[in-house]
Amino acid sequence: MLFGDFLHPEHKTDSKNEEKPEHCAQENHGEKSRELEQKISELTGTLKQVQADFENYKKRIEKNQEEFAKFSSAKTIAELLPVLDSFDSAIEKMKNSENFTREKSIEGLILLKKQFDDYLHSQGLQEIDAEGKIFDPHIHEIISRGTDRSRSENIVLEVFQKGYLIHGRLLRPVRVRINQHEKNENELHK
Repeated sequence: MLFGDFLHPEHKTDSKNEEKPEHCAQENHGEKSRELEQKISELTGTLKQVQADFENYKKRIEKNQEEFAKFSSAKTIAELLPVLDSFDSAIEKMKNSENFTREKSIEGLILLKKQFDDYLHSQGLQEIDAEGKIFDPHIHEIISRGTDRSRSENIVLEVFQKGYLIHGRLLRPVRVRINQHEKNENELHK
């Protein structure tokens, strides 16, 4: 018996009691091991199911995106059908009318363009007003330069191709010719 056993008699153990905790510990360890293996197996099964569900979800999303891309223009096209109908009607009238004059043709084209412009405007399209305005590199693209001493430098002299904004964002820049005063020899040497 050790000195500490005298101080705390409740902690006394005999050789039988010492073997029992080891044996219980081994049984306990085996049981815990089986429980852990079962838990790992359950979690692995759950993980595999979650992975399969996620793969199916990704496939559904990809299919939906393909469908959306395929038919996203359908609404726009459906809204443009009246313009297409107007073109067909105008062509038919031109072909079948003997007294369809050049003036009537131009008048018809103007009405068709207005119908088309109204639709585009309703969709957020806005033409950029450029002629006579100061050059802005954010909305203008310089195609050429000209000289007009009666006007300020960097003024848009001519629009070659219209530019547009869609919902306030640049869709296509205006292609322009801008005013640039030629420098004379005295200005170049300063």
